[in-house]
Amino acid sequence: TLERLNQFLRKEDVAILLDGERSISAMEKDHLHENRNDLMRRCRSMFLKLARRYKWHLVKRRSEKAETEAAIWKVVEKAL
Repeated sequence: TLERLNQFLRKEDVAILLDGERSISAMEKDHLHENRNDLMRRCRSMFLKLARRYKWHLVKRRSEKAETEAAIWKVVEKAL
């Protein structure tokens, strides 16, 4: 598994999972899996499960880019 392969990598200083609804305008038409909503939901579910397991910081995507950036920086600054 990827977890077993990654076990020897250095531990990150801070891990952040950026989560939120997918933007329709950001979807790539010719991307192999982009239009597979079932797969995207399963992937999101797995990432959320990993975030809980490994205690990653969860940052919700905001509608405004600046708000999302501020939320990310808040997590990073606490880790410094």
